[in-house]
Amino acid sequence: MVGSANVRALDKWVRTSLADLTETDVFIIVGTTSDGASYGMSNDGGTGSAPRTADVTVVGDEITKGATNDGIKWNISGNATDGYVFYPNGSSDTWLYCTNTNNGVRVGTNANKLFTVTEQGYLYNEGTSRYIGIYNKQDWRCYTSINDNMSSRARNTSTPQRRLPSPATRRMPTSWLFFPMAKPAPQLSFIPSPSRLPRR
Repeated sequence: MVGSANVRALDKWVRTSLADLTETDVFIIVGTTSDGASYGMSNDGGTGSAPRTADVTVVGDEITKGATNDGIKWNISGNATDGYVFYPNGSSDTWLYCTNTNNGVRVGTNANKLFTVTEQGYLYNEGTSRYIGIYNKQDWRCYTSINDNMSSRARNTSTPQRRLPSPATRRMPTSWLFFPMAKPAPQLSFIPSPSRLPRR
């Protein structure tokens, strides 16, 4: 697969669910391996290589280290019914996609760009029927079945100006989760709450 405070700083990246992300959010996709190590998914590998892993530190529901790396920040479009598309932050010209090979996760313009999250918590590419996981802690790959090569599933992302996850959305499996970066708000805490943070 965090305490309370009166005001949340702008650089806090706190877990939320995929369904709570909007097209204006910036977030970080994080996978956690079986030994508890966490890695962000890079967005700058293009069509030539799989997204690299980037070290991040997750404590409770918050990314505490590694979130300053712009090369792991993403935007999103879509919905749970039709599927989601993940874009490198600031550009909709390319997106995350999969091909029909194990080492087939790329960022480009391929049509296989729609993703959903399975009940088991794996990110799933609808076009290729493949599951995404971390391979050997080095990069992100896609497989036709859940297997031992998938040493991790995606776990967390962050977005700015997001609401806190409600108790229901917080029960998303610990494989793929999403960390919104929060705005300052009075009487705000990291305790699950259905309230939405005010936007600028």
